[in-house]
Amino acid sequence: MEENNPTPAQEQSQTSSVSFPQSKKKSGAAKYVFFLIIILILGGWGWFLFGKQSENETIDEVPPTPFVNEEPSPSPEPEIDRSGIKIQVLNGTGLEKAATTLKETLTALGYEEIEAGNASRKDYKVTSVTFASDLSEAVKDDIEKTLDGIYEEVDTDEAEIKDFDIKIITGYPKGHTPTPTVTKTPVKSPTPTTATSSATVSPTKTPTPTP
Repeated sequence: MEENNPTPAQEQSQTSSVSFPQSKKKSGAAKYVFFLIIILILGGWGWFLFGKQSENETIDEVPPTPFVNEEPSPSPEPEIDRSGIKIQVLNGTGLEKAATTLKETLTALGYEEIEAGNASRKDYKVTSVTFASDLSEAVKDDIEKTLDGIYEEVDTDEAEIKDFDIKIITGYPKGHTPTPTVTKTPVKSPTPTTATSSATVSPTKTPTPTP
């Protein structure tokens, strides 16, 4: 009985039929790995771009902090106790109602005990103010501020004052133009040749100005 030994051609055919499926399987796995790598690369690149874009949008969406110029709030003015303050106002210029007008101004501020009158002199140009030594600084500042707004010049001092806490002698108010003093030259009367006459001249009384 003869044995059926495969010929060389048959052996080559069998070998080819067996190795072909293995090569095809390896090729498919390589393609799968290649596509997987491509997907990972694209995914990583997309994630990087998306993350950068989100970061930029987040930065753009943050509004800038507005600059606020904080000015210091003014300190509250100290309370002034005007009750019981005794003030003497004297007209030192001879101007009509100079002392009375100042008295009305101080009364409107809350000072109640004010006495108005005329000074012994009428030639005060600068307003003179004398404060009692124990008077509060708040009252002093209040009086000075008021007088500075009324008169051209104000001179202040501290001393012991009898019966009063503040003594004010008024000077020229702001905008006042003093009237120039006119000096008249006396006219010499002719001496009569025939008779001597005598005349009695009565002194003229100067009216006292209203304080």
